[in-house]
Amino acid sequence: MLESFRARLLAWGWGVLLVLLGLLVFSLSWTERELLSETEQRAVRHLEAVRWLLADHAPIDDPARLEAWVETLGARSGIRISLIDHGRVLADSEVSFEGLGGLEDHSRRPEVLQALAGGQGMDVRYSATLRKDMLYAARRVEAAGALPAGVLRVAIPVSQVRSRLAEVRGGLLWGFASALALVLLLSWLLTRSLTRSVRSVAERAKAIGAGRYQDRLWAPPRGEFRPLAEAVNAMAASIELHVSTIETQKEQLKAMFEGLSEGVMVLDCQGRLLTFNRAMHEIIPLPLTAPGKTVLELTRRVELQDAVLRVLAASEDRREELDLELPGDRQLRVSVVPFVEPAGRRVVLVFHDVSALRRGERALRDFVTNVSHQLRTPLTSIRGYAETLRDAPPPDDKGRTAFLSTIIRNSRHMEGVLTAMLALARSEESGRRVEPVAVDAGLVAEEALADLAPTAAEKRVRLVSELPDTPLPVLAEAQGLLEIFHNLGGNALRHSPEGGTVILSVQAGPEWVEFSVRDQGPGVPADYREKVFERFFRVDPNAVDKNGSAGLGLAICRQIARNFGGDVWLAETAPGAEGADFRFRLKTAPGDVEA
Repeated sequence: MLESFRARLLAWGWGVLLVLLGLLVFSLSWTERELLSETEQRAVRHLEAVRWLLADHAPIDDPARLEAWVETLGARSGIRISLIDHGRVLADSEVSFEGLGGLEDHSRRPEVLQALAGGQGMDVRYSATLRKDMLYAARRVEAAGALPAGVLRVAIPVSQVRSRLAEVRGGLLWGFASALALVLLLSWLLTRSLTRSVRSVAERAKAIGAGRYQDRLWAPPRGEFRPLAEAVNAMAASIELHVSTIETQKEQLKAMFEGLSEGVMVLDCQGRLLTFNRAMHEIIPLPLTAPGKTVLELTRRVELQDAVLRVLAASEDRREELDLELPGDRQLRVSVVPFVEPAGRRVVLVFHDVSALRRGERALRDFVTNVSHQLRTPLTSIRGYAETLRDAPPPDDKGRTAFLSTIIRNSRHMEGVLTAMLALARSEESGRRVEPVAVDAGLVAEEALADLAPTAAEKRVRLVSELPDTPLPVLAEAQGLLEIFHNLGGNALRHSPEGGTVILSVQAGPEWVEFSVRDQGPGVPADYREKVFERFFRVDPNAVDKNGSAGLGLAICRQIARNFGGDVWLAETAPGAEGADFRFRLKTAPGDVEA
C-alpha cells in the first residue's frame, strides 16, 4: 500500500502536519518561557522597590499601622506584598490585620525556603487566598526602618501572561486545525475506496476467524487488492478443508476416548493431569478440580508417581507397567506410555481393571482345591472298598452289603457335589439375565415343604409352617425360589436332632418380605456366621457329610437371592437358645402374582 500514490500522498500530508505541530509546540514553549522570564524580572524589580521603600521609612512599632501601610503600598503598586517572620505573616496587602492570625504557617512555601537558603526565591502556583495563579518572589531581609527582619515577598498575577499565551496558542491552533482539516479532506477523498477495500478484507478475515470459512472476498478485476483477495479466498478454502478434517478426527478420537472400557489419564510434561475419560472416573472417582494436579495428589500412590517421573525423565521411548491394589479387593494394571508433542514430552496412563480376572483366577484355584478335597475322600473310600471286595471280599453277605453301602453312599456324595456345582453355576449365569416377576412365595413354600416331608419323616423331625393363608407376592422366579426353600429346609433337617422341629415363618412389610427357617440343631459359632455361605465351607474342613452334602447349598441360596435383589443371612439367636435361624428376604411385588 505504501508504494501506491495514495499512500505516499497521505504519508506526506501527515508528515507536514507533524512538522507544523512540532513548530507549534516549540513556538508556544518559547513564548511561554519568554513571558514568564519578563514577569519574573518585573517581580524582582517590585521586590527591590518595596524593600527600599520599607527600609527608608521611619520605624513602625504598631503592627496594625504596618499592616495598613503595606495594604496602601500594595494597592498603589498593583502587587501583593507579604512580610514573613519564621513562617508567621506579619503583614499582607491582601489580608486584613484581623485575618492575619488565621493564615497558615508560610515557612514551608517554596519561595520562602529558597530565600532563607539562598537569599532569594521564586515560585508560580495557585493562591487559595486570592483564587488565581500568582508568581511569588521572596527575599531574605534584615531589619531596617519599617522593614522587620525575615522574608519579604511580593506576588504578581500571571493572568496577563496566561492571556497572552492563550492568544498565541489560539492562533497556532487555528493554523494547525486548518492544516489538519486540509490533510484529512485530502486523505478522505483519496483513500475512501482504499478504506472500503481494507474494511471488506478485515470483515472477511474476522468471519473466517469466527468459523465462517465459506465466506469469500469479491476480487476486483483491477486494483491493488485483487492479489490479496485471491490469497484470502484461497486461504479460507484451505482452512475450511483442514478444519473439517480436524473436527472429524477430533470427534472420532473423542468417541474412542470416551468409549474405552479402560481408564485413561493424559499428563503434561510436568506430570500434571490434562484430561481423563469417563471410565477413569468410574475406576477412581476424580473431583472437578482434578486437572492440574499430579498423580500422587489424585491417587496417593507413590509408586505410580515415581513411574511417571521416570518415563518423563527418560531420553528414549521408555514404557512401564505396574500393578496397583485398591481397597475393596480391586486390582489395576497400569501402563505408563510416553508421547511427544510440540509442547514437550507427555504421558498417557492406561488403567486396566483386572479385578474380575484376578478373582476368577483365585476362584478357579479355590474351586480346584475344594473339588479335589470334596472328591478325593469319597473316591479313596470307594477305591479302597472296591479293591477289598475284589481282593479279599468278606465271607458273609452282611459284610459285603456294608461295603457296597459305603461305596453307594460315597458315590451319592460325589453325585451331590457335582449336582450342587452345576446348580451354583446355573444360578450365577442366570443372575446376569434374570428378570424377577411377581411370585406367590406361600405356594412355593408349600411345594418345598411337601418335597421335604419324606426326609423329615425319615429323621422324625417335625416341619411347622407359620405362613399365612393369604398370598405372599414377591419379586423372584419360581424355580429359583423353590431352590432356596429346598436348600435352607434341607440344611435345617440335616442338622436337626431326632424329634426336633423346623419352623418356617414370615414377616411381610410394604417393601420387603422376610422368611425365617429355624432348627433345633447345634447352631453355628459366631465366628462362622458369614463363612458358612462360602463354597465348600465346613466347620470341620476334614469332615465328609454322611448325607452327601457338598457344602454348596448356602452359597447357592445367597447367589439366587441376590439375583432377585434380596439377600440371605444367619440371624443371631437369643442367649441360651439352640439351633440356627437362617433368614432371607425378597422385595414385595406390586400387583398380581404370576400363575
